[in-house]
Amino acid sequence: MAEAVNRTEIDGVPVFWANAPGALTGLLTFRVGVRDETFETLGLTHLLEHLAFSRLPPITHEHNGRVELGVTTFSATGRPESVAKTLTDICVSLAAVAAGDLDPGLLETEKGVIDAEGGMPVAPAYGEALVHRYGLRGIGLAGASPNFMDRIGPQDLAAHAARYFTRANAVVTFTGPPPPGLRLPLPDGERRPVPDDAEPTGIRPAEYVSGTDQLVLSFEAPGADSPLSYVQGILAHTLQRRAHATLRRTAGLIYDLDVVSTAIGPGRGVTLITVNLKPANAVRVAHEILSLLRRLRDEGVTAEELDEAIGTTSDSGQNPGTAAEDAQDAAISHLVQLPEWPHAAYLAALESHTPADMADFLSRLDETLLVGLPEDAIPTDANESTGVVFPPLRHVPADLPPGTGHKRSLIGVFAGVPRDARLEIGDAGVAFSAEGEREAYRWADVAAIEWGDAEEAGESATIIGRDGFQIHVLAVWFRRGREAFADLRRRVPQRLQYHEEAGNGTAGEPEAERAASPAD
Repeated sequence: MAEAVNRTEIDGVPVFWANAPGALTGLLTFRVGVRDETFETLGLTHLLEHLAFSRLPPITHEHNGRVELGVTTFSATGRPESVAKTLTDICVSLAAVAAGDLDPGLLETEKGVIDAEGGMPVAPAYGEALVHRYGLRGIGLAGASPNFMDRIGPQDLAAHAARYFTRANAVVTFTGPPPPGLRLPLPDGERRPVPDDAEPTGIRPAEYVSGTDQLVLSFEAPGADSPLSYVQGILAHTLQRRAHATLRRTAGLIYDLDVVSTAIGPGRGVTLITVNLKPANAVRVAHEILSLLRRLRDEGVTAEELDEAIGTTSDSGQNPGTAAEDAQDAAISHLVQLPEWPHAAYLAALESHTPADMADFLSRLDETLLVGLPEDAIPTDANESTGVVFPPLRHVPADLPPGTGHKRSLIGVFAGVPRDARLEIGDAGVAFSAEGEREAYRWADVAAIEWGDAEEAGESATIIGRDGFQIHVLAVWFRRGREAFADLRRRVPQRLQYHEEAGNGTAGEPEAERAASPAD
């Protein structure tokens, strides 16, 4: 059995620790992440994470920083005195930024570093699934790129640091006793709860075209605060076991499968399944995995599968690092105000597992399912209404009163713009319709406008909705198109407008409605 987690407090910051073999590791974690930002402020937390380190003297031992969906963590591994100094220096650095002490030149340098890094808080397939499910807000921002980061200034960073990087909004974890001399001189502040603002967009079940070569399935399930959250573990264990036996060893259709979950809000979570395979096999594999999930929901796991999961979990409890894992779980649970799930509690839940638990965990599978298919998996003659596995995920247009209409121009005719194409701009919002389809946003639901030059075709506008969909148009497609674009510039706040990088413009055929992919 793992040793008990030790708890103390240093400079008003809760500290959790348990012994683990190897050099000492310290983790300083704050309750702030991507989901605390907006589309126009995306990158704030990542910049602060970089600046906290870049202001320090060179560090010779192992260290890192990571921004996730709801937390940001700074880590250091090495001799106790080195770990203590690094964590203390990070706190001093963050406090200085919160007080307004920031070199603008250093800020611009770190913006370039982040641009070169190009990383996302989660794997691309997961981020894509979240933006398709929740749009460009809250947790959906995991699938977006920081298009406005060049506008973030010292004042923005100071306000963000003062709000989130405080002693009341932090915890520390160690893989051994806290090192002597550790100080955590963070500014005062308040605990910041996890935002509960993730509302699904569109109609489900549905499918979308994935920008990766993986098959992605996601659905809503009980959250991390639910007694049923432990089921995620046995679901992953059993699904991987069955998929390996049937889809890999017998049929040769997949390489492997991964299952993860993330908390969304009180009582709510999302389970995400990614499958590495040849894209041509994705449709068949999607149906097979859905069949496996439905069988688990309706029949539960076998006694053999449950015994195997219990045995594997019991064995893992003997690992020397289990107590340290429990300490980190306790720290994060304290920070985000969720129930703790130490190894012993998870094992006890497995030993009490019933088929009803699995049925309840998977009860919203069919009604909330999203399937991401690689582009190469979708036949060229696929029905746009029915899709391949499910009907395509579609934008739900806003009900807008009539505005100023702009019909197809002569150039639009030669460009292949549909005869009935119409761009409409009014006091309530903007709409584009063609071939019986309509896309419409109220101004409050426009996340951004990306302006571009489509080579010889002229200026383009991509209106990005907060639901994650886009309207892409060229001025030359419409009569008085320049007037229409000038009207867009006036109605959308300047802070929500940006220009695409040179060379990324597109010309030619109008785009069909598709899910916005700000990570493109």
